[in-house]
Amino acid sequence: MKKLRIMIFNVGYLTGITGSPIEYLIKGSRFILPSFTQKKKAANALVGLIEKIKPDILFLAEVRDEAYLNPIKKLFTESHIDSKYKPGSFLNYLPFFRGNCNGVFLRSKLPVTKFFMTHGSKKLVYKVGITENCSILFAHFALGKQTRSQQFSEIAQIARKEKQSIIAGDFNIFGGTGELDELLSRANLRLVNNPTKKTFPSYQPSHVIDLFLASPSVITSHIEVLGHTLISDHLPVVADLEIS
Repeated sequence: MKKLRIMIFNVGYLTGITGSPIEYLIKGSRFILPSFTQKKKAANALVGLIEKIKPDILFLAEVRDEAYLNPIKKLFTESHIDSKYKPGSFLNYLPFFRGNCNGVFLRSKLPVTKFFMTHGSKKLVYKVGITENCSILFAHFALGKQTRSQQFSEIAQIARKEKQSIIAGDFNIFGGTGELDELLSRANLRLVNNPTKKTFPSYQPSHVIDLFLASPSVITSHIEVLGHTLISDHLPVVADLEIS
């Protein structure tokens, strides 16, 4: 039995915005013109959180491959940080979108591959091989429901090819977990999260959108939403999983 601690966290480009409407109004310019003092403060808080939780695998959504990530990279053996958009996409060259990435960080070396979904603008998916029979897929799914549904169909096809699968990341299902029913059924997965433990927005959580899905044979010994972690407008989620 292989035991892993996995943490997922949409860090919102470390703007420090916690999701209240007034913050988006007053501080929203940080997404385009970042406050480097705030970014350093948020990065330091993130490093402290990682050192405390000690995940074996960390998935970060909404990061940029800048100097503030270097202390995080040093905590891991291996890291991969890539544009959320498909190579050749015009979004890679536009202000605000240019440099928008997701990243995966590993304590020990594991096979990592990346591929890009057909639908949506945010297409990047990381696939990490846990064992010969189990892989974990990390993604940041689309905001639009129709596009998201198409992406769920794509990732279900990939998960079905594995004997054991885990899908984790920011699912953006603001309408509730019922939106996952077809994905769970087609890929033979279960929702690992407690749907009453909300993850967004962090200042006053009302939606559960940062999720783990897993095959029935993957054992969850612990899962926790780290409340009061006001680094981003999302709350991080940590899962301790046992894989045969």
